[in-house]
Amino acid sequence: MGVVFSQQAGDELVANFGAGVDDEAYRELTTIRYSHPLVEDLNKLHPFSAEYRKLAMHVYNDLRGDVGRTYDPERDEASGIVADVADINTMASPWNFKNPNLISEFLHSWGQIFRHLDIKAGQSVLEYGTGSGQTLLMLARAGIDCYGVDIDTSSLSILQRQARDLGVKVSTEQASFGEGFATHRFDRVLFFESFHHAFDFENLLLRLHDRILPGGKVVFCGEPVIQGVDSSIPYPWGPRLDALSVYCTRARGWMELGFQHDTFVDLLWRCGWKVSFHPFPTCGRAHVYVAEPAWSGVSMFEPVELGRHAGTWHPAENGHRWSKARSLLSLPVGVPGGLNVEVKLSNYLGSKKSVRLSSGTAMVEFTMAPGERDRVVAIHRCDGEELVIECNTDSTPTDPRKLGVAVHHISLSE
Repeated sequence: MGVVFSQQAGDELVANFGAGVDDEAYRELTTIRYSHPLVEDLNKLHPFSAEYRKLAMHVYNDLRGDVGRTYDPERDEASGIVADVADINTMASPWNFKNPNLISEFLHSWGQIFRHLDIKAGQSVLEYGTGSGQTLLMLARAGIDCYGVDIDTSSLSILQRQARDLGVKVSTEQASFGEGFATHRFDRVLFFESFHHAFDFENLLLRLHDRILPGGKVVFCGEPVIQGVDSSIPYPWGPRLDALSVYCTRARGWMELGFQHDTFVDLLWRCGWKVSFHPFPTCGRAHVYVAEPAWSGVSMFEPVELGRHAGTWHPAENGHRWSKARSLLSLPVGVPGGLNVEVKLSNYLGSKKSVRLSSGTAMVEFTMAPGERDRVVAIHRCDGEELVIECNTDSTPTDPRKLGVAVHHISLSE
């Protein structure tokens, strides 16, 4: 359960660490958990409903300690760092922690980012929430066309000082998430330890479709997305309840959200992104999510992350993924007039299949003959949150699994 949060507990936390959080305190605070009375209420609601958002903001206001003040990113996300610090090379984060073990987590993370950006010299990266700019500075040295946006002008000033020292170019603008550099589009958009500061995350993810070039991707690393049970994020998403996050919210006003893995994956699908997950075995900070527009189509034999619906499918195989008796896939929501979906599927088994595709009020039923291959079936004006594939299942002498149909590809259009 952890310590029950109260205004007194919040005040004591800030008083105890009023001089700032050094490396030892950083480690200590990450082990302490608070509980909050609204956790149970949040877990009863649809995680993307207006009521849920309202309660999540109430938790944030309670942790911050000023319920009457409206959250304002330009004011509340100020870093508090000193832009004209003398020794910029040792005092920029994360070097200022003076802890090689902690810094190794950032090195792992940067390696994961560079690998999954999958980018070449001359291509462009836009990073939102640059902080001290370490990622962009390294990418710029590798010949990448680098752009950075941060709400905090001090962070951008520190980044530019280092860029001048290194003799590299990094273009920066002070702006909100999703904005900056007018209508310019980029090969990649990057969030490293920054997306969790965005309370209006659904509109942000929708906006990002207008920020990438054809073939573009959005890469997330170092975000507090958890698998399994962790009392710091005891609901689908919301303000984190570990003491370090509560301290940052209480002392600085920062929005410190966390997400459960399935919720984060569902969120991306809802906003029109298919996603792959690339965990790092020894360092959670270095876990990476890569999002690509779902409108380009979903190949079900690729390592696509399915979130809470993963258990309704068999694992991906060469060229297809077997459905079960009832398999689901999250869909983009809010498409005017509904979504059009085409499914390419095969029946490799020796028995007839009776198949139903549905989404909300839209439905189509059909049969597939034994051995029928590469059939394309369309379902129009889908108004549900998921595509549902239902059919009878069979096993074979060599495969005891209950197999439905082999799904190859799913295409989406407005």
